[in-house]
Amino acid sequence: KERLKPRWVKEWLTAPQKLQEGTMMPTFFAAGQTQIGEVLGGDAEKQIEAIRDYLYVHETVPGKASE
Repeated sequence: KERLKPRWVKEWLTAPQKLQEGTMMPTFFAAGQTQIGEVLGGDAEKQIEAIRDYLYVHETVPGKASE
């Protein structure tokens, strides 16, 4: 997270194949739509931003396996 710019992360979450053809990252927000209507009112933009923001605030505890 220290190397990545928040805007790039948002673009990656939105269209990973567009940024890196052949990536194993699936497209969760095809055509700007979400499959999860009950999260953040079904607003794909808000969901993408929430994932991005979580990546920047999440901290791992040294010596503890991530869950």
